[in-house]
Amino acid sequence: LKEFDLFKVIQEIFSEKGAGVGLMIMTIGGFVAYMKHIKASDALVYVSMQPLSIFRKYPYLAASLVIPIGQLLFICTPSATGLGLLLVASIYPVLVSLGVSKLSAVSVISACTVFDMGPASANTARASELVGMNNVMYFIEHQMPLTIPMTILLMVVYYFSNRYYDRKDALHKQPEEPKREDFKVDVPLIYAILPVLLILLIVFSKYIQLFNFSVELDTTTAMFMSFFIAIIFELIRQKNLKNVFASIKTFWDGMGKVFASVITLIVAAEVFSRGLISLGFIDSLV
Repeated sequence: LKEFDLFKVIQEIFSEKGAGVGLMIMTIGGFVAYMKHIKASDALVYVSMQPLSIFRKYPYLAASLVIPIGQLLFICTPSATGLGLLLVASIYPVLVSLGVSKLSAVSVISACTVFDMGPASANTARASELVGMNNVMYFIEHQMPLTIPMTILLMVVYYFSNRYYDRKDALHKQPEEPKREDFKVDVPLIYAILPVLLILLIVFSKYIQLFNFSVELDTTTAMFMSFFIAIIFELIRQKNLKNVFASIKTFWDGMGKVFASVITLIVAAEVFSRGLISLGFIDSLV
């Protein structure tokens, strides 16, 4: 216990996490909040879901295809609640109108956020730090090889199970559902590219060497770059400097909310683990 100074440990952990992975996670949270505020996330979901109308004759295939599309969207906008609400507003009426039951439509939407992955994920940031790897390297080398076959398996399981239970419960009658046009996007569809700017993390990595010189972009820098580009988009659209600068507060508020929830949780967990180590509990357990 003499080696464990509680308040000193808390100060050290806050200093360490706040300047490293904590700042990264907070910028991710701020970026996600700003994308939602300027409705770039809405535009991305709207554009991504357009191809599903092709599968009108194959409703359960269309429902299964929502899973990989949603996974890609989740990489760009790593907010399970936010993405879920967007998909319920946009793709849910489409699936129901194709002949899929309401329960099946909700099931594939919930499956979109099963795997918390991607360079911008807070869990990825923490996990990659623990194993001493770059976010992108961890995502490409460890998450994708596992997620791709698991996503395919999910698609197959959801296809057959949803079709089976819908046919079993075929006597139910569904009320009239809102049309696809009810989900409207009041920003230019080019805004859909803003959340996808996270691809900069992969472009500027050692896996894709587009330049003769070595360039590697870290997650925090990529978030600020994407945020700056989004501000330029808003200036062009609104042509009102005061309003655009006022909206920037959303980014800082998003960072603050993540600090209050995620970062403090990480710090509390590490203080707890260090206490157990200092007490010799882990050694005794081993």
